Parts: sequence; structure tokens; C-alpha cells
Amino acid sequence: MKTIFTVCALLLTFATQAQEAGAEFYGEARKAEGRSEWSKAESLYGKAIKENPENASYYYSRGNLNMLLGRDAKAKTDIDKAVELAPADPKMQLLKAQYFIYNELPDSAMLYVLNAEEQELNVKLKSQAEIARGDVYRLLKDYEKAVVHYENGLATDTANVEALENIALSLYQLGDQKQAAHYLQELLKVNPYIMDTYINVGYIYARIGMFLESLSYSEEALKYDPHQPIALANIAYAQYRMESYDEAMKAVTTSLKNNPTNPFALKTRALILLATDGNIKKVCKDLQKSKKMGYDVLYDDGEVDALIEQHCQ
Repeated sequence: MKTIFTVCALLLTFATQAQEAGAEFYGEARKAEGRSEWSKAESLYGKAIKENPENASYYYSRGNLNMLLGRDAKAKTDIDKAVELAPADPKMQLLKAQYFIYNELPDSAMLYVLNAEEQELNVKLKSQAEIARGDVYRLLKDYEKAVVHYENGLATDTANVEALENIALSLYQLGDQKQAAHYLQELLKVNPYIMDTYINVGYIYARIGMFLESLSYSEEALKYDPHQPIALANIAYAQYRMESYDEAMKAVTTSLKNNPTNPFALKTRALILLATDGNIKKVCKDLQKSKKMGYDVLYDDGEVDALIEQHCQ
């Protein structure tokens, strides 16, 4: 009997030490991730997993990191393992849903959202499930439902960066551009260091006729990257709408130098040429290239098709 107790005690001690060692590596990995030291974080998560290969949270964290970094195969392996180890944990199910959302597979994502909702959810996880539903409906282009679920999720998770951006994009698709800009401004309050948000706000303000505001936000984006082609295209469009054609052409020329296939910049240059040069051959070349580069898919406003029909037939 004494021998049995001794063996059990040794096993317990060994398990505790392994868990503590894994936890130490895990804690360091979290800190490294917070400092944007991605490779170091991934390595430390790997050490934690090696010490404690049955801990679903370690796979969850490494899988989430690799998913955000676009390392799809690595992410899938870890996320699948996390779900396998803790199938009743809704957090794992929601991460798998997020993986499918990132890969634009809304039907598969919804299956895992439903799996998560079958479990008992705390307030934070309920919010995550609502936001995941919003993501699914956004991918399905049911923007009205997407907005409802984003609003439900943001009611408690008010600082969720992705949800704030995605509800803005959904509202923009619904034509509610002012409310879209409002949510992007809320996003900037949460994190004023996101270049893409300044770009999106600049674009939306240009489209709703608030050109000075558009210029202001687009110029903020250029502080992060002076060569950012989309921000430069936003500036060009706002300047075009303000009839500052020389400044507009200067900005759009730089934008296309940095990214010759930017469909919005190509359309903007065509508009500037129509207003100034009048060279229809150049105009139509830009419009056709804009269409070829996916303008209709990205913006879905019919403007390039209308311009081609008007000037290039």
C-alpha cells in the first residue's frame, strides 16, 4: 500500500512539474506575442506543448497566432488538436469557426458556432458567438443580419477591433455610410494605431462627400507608410471631387507607381483624365484594366461598368 501511495505521489509531482513548466513557457509566449515577437512566441508555445501535450489551451493559442499570421496549415493542425482535446469547450469551437471565417467558408463556420452555442456560454463567449455569426452572414452577403449580430456582440464586447471594422464594412454595403464611418471612428478610439482603419475611414468619407475629412484620415495613414497606394488613391479621389485636378493626378500617379493594379486608383485616374485631358483612349484603357483587376468584386457599385458603357462603347 505504501508503495502505491509513493508511486502516485511521484506521478502527481511529475505531472505538476510538467504543467508548471508548460505554464511558464506559455506565459512567456503570451508576453512575446504582446510585443509582436511572433517567431519567439510560436517557439515558446511549442516548448509549452512539448512539456504538456494534452493542454488544449496551448494548441489554441499557437493555432490562433498562426491563423492571424496567415500560416494556414500550421493553424489548422493546432486548432484541430485543440478541438480534439477539449470538444466540450466552446472557446475551441469558436476558434474553429473563426478559422473557417478567415478561409471564407461560412457554412462550415456556422456549424462550429452552433456547436459552441450548445455549451454553456459566459458573457464573453456569448459576445464572441454573436460576432462570429455576424462574420458568417457578412460572408454570405446578408448584411442586415450581419449588422444585427455585430451589434449584439458589441453591446458587451465594445472594444472588439474586428467587429467594429466589420460592422462598418457591412453598413457601408447597406448604403449607411455615415454610420459606417461612425463605427470606424469608434475603432480608432480603441486602437489609434491601425493604418488600415485610417484608410477605410478616408475612403468612406470621400464617398459620402466629406472630402476634407477624407484627406485628413488618408494623410494619417501615410504617416505609417508614405507610399501606401490605397491611401494615396483616396487622396486622389477626394482631390478630384474637390476639382484640384493637378494634386489629384500627382497622388494617383504615385499610387499606381506603387501598385499598378489598384482598381480604385485606375478608376480614379480615368475620372481625372475625363475631367482634364479628355483622352478617351487612355480613359477606357484605365477603366478596362480596373474592371479586369476586380473593381466590381471589391466595390460592387457598378460605377466602372457605367463609365465603360458611357464612354467606351
